[in-house]
Amino acid sequence: SQPVGPQLLQRIGPTIELSLASLLVGVGIAFPIGILSAVKPGSKLDVIASFFSQIGVSVPSFWRGILLILLFSLTLGWLPPSGYTPFGEDAGDWFSHLILPAVTSGIVSASILTRFIRSAMLDVLNMNYIQTARAKGLTEQTVTTRHALRNALISIVTIIGLQVTALMSGVVIVEVVFGWPGLGRLAL
Repeated sequence: SQPVGPQLLQRIGPTIELSLASLLVGVGIAFPIGILSAVKPGSKLDVIASFFSQIGVSVPSFWRGILLILLFSLTLGWLPPSGYTPFGEDAGDWFSHLILPAVTSGIVSASILTRFIRSAMLDVLNMNYIQTARAKGLTEQTVTTRHALRNALISIVTIIGLQVTALMSGVVIVEVVFGWPGLGRLAL
């Protein structure tokens, strides 16, 4: 016999925190790997990135979360296995509780984004203006960052926007595994 609105408002904050942290982890992993894979297609790095990207999409989040808890919490003792501390109470404790759930969700996002970044960069790197920039004598780094990446960002930013909504729904299971007091726990 309680209204649902206040409960949702209370729980949406931790879910947004976790979703944004997961997005930061995903983008932080995907950009360097996707760009390097596109710059050196067919290299060992490209093959390894493709392999781990496939694994990242294939392994369910709850299983990945359990494995990370076993490794970093129970075996190494570096991070807490579950729980939540509000940022206002203790920022350090909040961050230590945020790492494992954010990495768990961020790996899926990174796997998807790595593929899209690689694909977008490969499309742009094969354009005529890129060959013209190389012919002018620009360094490969300048060609990649100033010309190719800027034009590839148009489609990449679109995919990142779609990832935000996917992460909001995808963290539901991660919240349950890590005892995070968000909308996923409320739904359960």
